[in-house]
Amino acid sequence: MGFEAQTTKASGDGGIDIEAVLDRPIVGGRYLFQCKRFAEDNPVGSAAIREFYGALIADRKAAKGVFITTSTFTPQARDFAQGLSIELIDGDQLRRLLKEHNKTATDR
Repeated sequence: MGFEAQTTKASGDGGIDIEAVLDRPIVGGRYLFQCKRFAEDNPVGSAAIREFYGALIADRKAAKGVFITTSTFTPQARDFAQGLSIELIDGDQLRRLLKEHNKTATDR
């Protein structure tokens, strides 16, 4: 997708899993990602999104945050993220993005 990305260290990362830079006018900048591998019947709740938002705000240099899960998000989590600089990507959207950008687990 054009990002220059690096994973963060496992500890002391403030909940951020990936830091990425997109070098493009208007939509570019520094992006922070959090990734959660949850079972399909275990949706991400608003508490996790609030914590991520706190890390995003504390960073001060990030243009946007992207929270990715293999599961789904609760309605409360989606409500909290609405209007903020956070994009929520659930398992279905993740699969579509991987297919669109021709990446699968076997491509690694």
